[in-house]
Amino acid sequence: MEERFVSLESLGGGAAIEMFQDEFDKVLANVLDPNTKATAARSVTLTVTIKPDENRRYGNTLIECKSKIASIRGVGTALYIGRAGGKPVATERDDKQMEIPGNVVGIKEASGGK
Repeated sequence: MEERFVSLESLGGGAAIEMFQDEFDKVLANVLDPNTKATAARSVTLTVTIKPDENRRYGNTLIECKSKIASIRGVGTALYIGRAGGKPVATERDDKQMEIPGNVVGIKEASGGK
């Protein structure tokens, strides 16, 4: 039987390449996600750690792969802040809500105009 030496393709029975491809696919999906910053850098890191024994003839190996992707962009909004029933409340104004509810008192009004 011919000796087969380890290569990237055979490492971990092909697991290293599969792990890399899974993380690479995540990165590509993240690049295409319109909710992320288009120009943010993404990366895939494949780490192979080999811990040899004292005689340097055997080594335990750990294969790890991880990706660093762009986070989802934040969404800005405007809040109208006041009090209702003595409790602090906030409301957002959008196309469906054009008025602050009548029971909301502005902060200045609630504090006596201070």
